[in-house]
Amino acid sequence: MLIVALPQTPGQPPLPNVEREVALLDALFPADARVLLDGPRATTQAVLAQLPTHWWVHFSCHGDQNLTDPSRGDLRLHDGMLTILDISARQHHGDFAFLSACKTATGGVGLPDEAITLAAALHYTGYRHVIATLWSSGTPVLPT
Repeated sequence: MLIVALPQTPGQPPLPNVEREVALLDALFPADARVLLDGPRATTQAVLAQLPTHWWVHFSCHGDQNLTDPSRGDLRLHDGMLTILDISARQHHGDFAFLSACKTATGGVGLPDEAITLAAALHYTGYRHVIATLWSSGTPVLPT
């Protein structure tokens, strides 16, 4: 399991529940079965280097979709954006991707019959199962 977690992303509001997601994944997967890229370690190059070596990936970060240019949809990482174009440039052999990020399954308005989304990019490039969101996720704090 590759876990990409950014509770604080430069230029973005904080995501208070990222740490809770990481704690849950830590409890479910033994230390030798997971790699955590968090904070400053969650860079575009680090994520792109790790994706081909993991069957499962969990992104817990900001996401965005450009409705006029869907291929510019992205996940916000510590040093910039991991775009649909970045993901689509290579093949993956993953089994499961979970995108806990806003609008990762939202398509564009100019191509209503084509799905150009982060979720579709991961699926088309090799991840068999992908879970993503169609909306902006609020950032309410879960009860403790």
